[in-house]
Amino acid sequence: MKKWLRWISMILLVAILGVVIAFEVSPKPGTKLIQFAFNREVPIGDSGKFEQAKETVNVIKNERYDSPYARNTFDVYYPKNLKKTEQVPVVFWLHGGGYLAGDKSLVNEFAHYVAEKEQIAMISANYELAPELKYPGQVKQLEDVYQYVRKHAADYPYLDLTKVAFGGDSAGAQIAGQFVLIQTNPDYAKQMNMTATVPKNELKAFISYSGPVDLQQLKTLPATNLFMKFFARTVAWDLLGDKEWKSHPAIDEASIAQHVTTDFPPTYITDGNTLSFPEQGKALDQALKAKNVSVESLFFDEHQEDIYHEYQFSYDLAEAQQALDETLIFLRDYVK
Repeated sequence: MKKWLRWISMILLVAILGVVIAFEVSPKPGTKLIQFAFNREVPIGDSGKFEQAKETVNVIKNERYDSPYARNTFDVYYPKNLKKTEQVPVVFWLHGGGYLAGDKSLVNEFAHYVAEKEQIAMISANYELAPELKYPGQVKQLEDVYQYVRKHAADYPYLDLTKVAFGGDSAGAQIAGQFVLIQTNPDYAKQMNMTATVPKNELKAFISYSGPVDLQQLKTLPATNLFMKFFARTVAWDLLGDKEWKSHPAIDEASIAQHVTTDFPPTYITDGNTLSFPEQGKALDQALKAKNVSVESLFFDEHQEDIYHEYQFSYDLAEAQQALDETLIFLRDYVK
């Protein structure tokens, strides 16, 4: 009996060591776990309001934009019953998913509410994911989306491209924020070997939902935060192609809060308080205020309940409804 138990123990030990080694030599095991967690449908949070919104919103799905990168499609949400020559502002949005997963359809409910309530169009775009596409390919791909829509404006006559905003959730917020930096900080654009393509007077706002907008903070996560350390390590390894990601210059380069100028547009920031990036959101909030940029934010430091990452799309939560209401007012004030 003891010999049998000893063999079982040895087998378990070998299996555990095998798993540990697998996670050490390659990001792939962690990548698969993260993709499994993020590749999911987001249920409709408020079915009554959503069904009402669907009656007043047109949706064009799977438009293809010119790009050397894969997953180059976008959806357009815009109000129905516009007059023949009427145009509405547009928000370009990138989905979350840890740079490794996710889809443009994840913002379906949110995009309907923006189009219905504020008469603002939304373009929700896909982009090629890591590890297949390394940094900063996703930022360049957002430029491809914008340039395509601008070049083919005649195909979207209801879009007022003189009033545009950019935003995203989770990873999408960081990508969109970096794109906005390139539009508003000439030195940063030069550093990125990119040029501004959005006219300054047409860029009206930026929105960050649960965004990692000060990535340098990931280098100093406390040892007790095991999940976030695992998540950061896996994603950064995949996105940068470098296991020693903490010393990679891209981490500081991609930290939005460290590069904003007085020309950064009015910004709305929100995040939960659990398994997310609230301290990064607060860093951006403080950096913008220091530059006298208009910024509005919603955080939950003192909230007694856990408010999780990407909470803002769970419209069965009062907190998500609050974020939506504030976002709509923000868009009304700065984009329209």
